Amino acid sequence: MAGIGLLGPGVVFAKRRHGPRPIPGGFDENFQPVPKHPVIHLLAPGIGSEMSTITDLNGIVGGSEIRGIAHGSDGSTYDFDADMRFMRGTYVGLDRRVHHGTFGFI
Repeated sequence: MAGIGLLGPGVVFAKRRHGPRPIPGGFDENFQPVPKHPVIHLLAPGIGSEMSTITDLNGIVGGSEIRGIAHGSDGSTYDFDADMRFMRGTYVGLDRRVHHGTFGFI
């Protein structure tokens, strides 16, 4: 709910051709890092790692990785790991034009 204000009509109804170009690297279907043709255009968070998922972004990127243990009502425990990021600024879209936008994921 905290990021609901980021979803303006321009983002919700955006046409795909205006979308940003993803970074070239990421993870394959086995969640192994690959430099090209990934299934997921995302790199692991950390110092020295690319936190943006958008190529040609001129703006700000914020991110957080939260790890912990969750306890179920039945007494079970679960490992918890959430990678959250946002990107805001100008970027070159798939249509090769400059656009401004805000993106985020959990």
